[in-house]
Amino acid sequence: MSLRPLTPLGLAVSTLLCACMSQSPKDSLESAKVRLAANDRAGAIIELKNALQADASSAEARFLLGKTLFELDDITGAQVELTKAFEGQFDAERVVPLLAQSRFELGMASAVLKDFDVESLRTPKARAQLLAVHALAQASLNNLDAARKLNESALRTDPENLRARLNSATLAFNAGQHDQALETLDQILASEPGNAKALAFKGQTLEFGKRDSEGAALVYEQLLKIDPKSVGAYGSLVQRALRVRDFERAKSLLEPMQKHLPNHPHLRFLKAAIALAEGKPETAREQVPYLLRSDSPPAVYLQMAGMVAYRLNGFTEAEKFLTRALLGDSQNRTSRLLLAHVHMHRGEAEKALEVLDPLLKTSPPIADAWAAAGQAFFSLDQLSKAESAYNKAIQADPDDVRAKAQLAVTEIEKGSAESGLAELARLTAADRSHYADLALISAHVRRKEFAEALKAIELLQRKPGAPQTQALVMRGTVELALGRRDEARKSFEQVLELDRTHYVASASLATLDLAEKRNNEAVQRIERLLSVDPGNLQAELSLIGIRQAAGLSSGDAVGALRDLVKRHPAVPQPRLALIDQLRRNGDAQGALVAAQDAAAAQPQSLQLLEALGMAQLHTKDFNQAKTTISRFASLSPKSAQPMLRMAELQLAQSDSASAIASLQR
Repeated sequence: MSLRPLTPLGLAVSTLLCACMSQSPKDSLESAKVRLAANDRAGAIIELKNALQADASSAEARFLLGKTLFELDDITGAQVELTKAFEGQFDAERVVPLLAQSRFELGMASAVLKDFDVESLRTPKARAQLLAVHALAQASLNNLDAARKLNESALRTDPENLRARLNSATLAFNAGQHDQALETLDQILASEPGNAKALAFKGQTLEFGKRDSEGAALVYEQLLKIDPKSVGAYGSLVQRALRVRDFERAKSLLEPMQKHLPNHPHLRFLKAAIALAEGKPETAREQVPYLLRSDSPPAVYLQMAGMVAYRLNGFTEAEKFLTRALLGDSQNRTSRLLLAHVHMHRGEAEKALEVLDPLLKTSPPIADAWAAAGQAFFSLDQLSKAESAYNKAIQADPDDVRAKAQLAVTEIEKGSAESGLAELARLTAADRSHYADLALISAHVRRKEFAEALKAIELLQRKPGAPQTQALVMRGTVELALGRRDEARKSFEQVLELDRTHYVASASLATLDLAEKRNNEAVQRIERLLSVDPGNLQAELSLIGIRQAAGLSSGDAVGALRDLVKRHPAVPQPRLALIDQLRRNGDAQGALVAAQDAAAAQPQSLQLLEALGMAQLHTKDFNQAKTTISRFASLSPKSAQPMLRMAELQLAQSDSASAIASLQR
């Protein structure tokens, strides 16, 4: 075999490889220090990993790698390396304060206070830094007096300690002293104009303390010029754009974030937030797996996963994610409110009230929490309690039109229809959210006052910024109730001109097609919806039902539903539809097997537990049915549904006396 001579490029590469292979751990460590001095953190990390590959016992390399990872916001990786540096007896003055900070960032406040003793450190700078971290830990545990004392001690020890000065601003902010917090931050920025942490906190203080969204945005934009990797700045600017529904601005902000932070999970989080705001939960769902990659995802990512599941009507999945989010952050108001709404959608008003309870005990009262409690009481037919809750929501936020509208609806249900309808009409005059208009239309529809409902719809449609899609859907619904199919069809077709992915309009038109024996058109209509909104579960279920109406065999329908279960394993609706289809096919044993599989796959789903009990009843396995329905009752003790199912079981056993007792309960 002949050997070809190396080209100049090949010779250079060979020389470089040989140099790298021959570089000692000490050389790699020194090279890393040079790169860190030049702010080349990525290159420094490579050199430090090379050093550790050759000498895993190098405590200094561990420390520098941990410190660099910490500065790059890889707190988990930083904590691992800093712990190894500490165990390798690296300089405690340098490693202990940073290790304590990393563990605090990972939610280990109690461990920070227990494991790291200020008295073990000698230098004022190190002692001050650890005191400042201890102050943070005490504050996070709501020991505010202890936090203040520790922070004051840190400042006495080292008046220039940045962490302690930032803590002073944090403590002032938490005490509602927002002007004092801003004054402290401005003092820091006067001496260090490019301090990214102080700028970030100033933006947060303006945004959440002073409610100065515009001022905060200017600070965040300044911050991104200094630190284009500031995750918080991108997040706040995107959320601000979404509040005013400026989707193009929100998406444009993700372009530099994609460049500087291509693999950061918060980029995925913001993509999901934008998709939800645009009404595209299926698109948002594509981002969820990236948010949940770690074993312990942050509470805010679990909250987003729950929100996406909620919007897709996956209430069991939403409950799972939101419950986990609250375990990580029990004070999170958004997760708690959303979990309460999940329970409401599942007909579990009592559970909703349990979830809301901590929010209902706060002072001052939280308007959203009391409004949600009002909905729960209303659904339980406890109208006096609902009225009281809505009044508290209005006291907490006198501008809360939703609470006022719901209070008016409660009046109508209590029998004061004239005054309730008058109040809704009054609210529509100044309600820019149009919630009162929609509540008024719904009230007229429930009372079968269709002429009044149409008048209210016409008034709504003439208003600037009116939700034309919702108005047209309501118009179509009213026209159907009046038997005017052509007018209803026209309204629903107008909805699809505005939004091709609108399920209710598509399904309503398909129903009209079926009524007029245009079966193929009905099928094609739902297929068109799925072509622009693939994965829409409601549409997929509807398509199977419409195909059956158009001639699909019951056996093929079962096959289609089994396929749907495989593609949506975490959602109960396809499983419930499969169980029901098998039962209607006369295959009681098949329905039982499907129900058993469903209950095993989703053991917390009350709907599937109920379906299992009924499948056992239909196969005359009365003992198992009683056990299952009793468990259903124990998990939903204040719901009437388990008692109704128990009565059915008792009647099937010819035990009329027990059935009457169950119905009375």
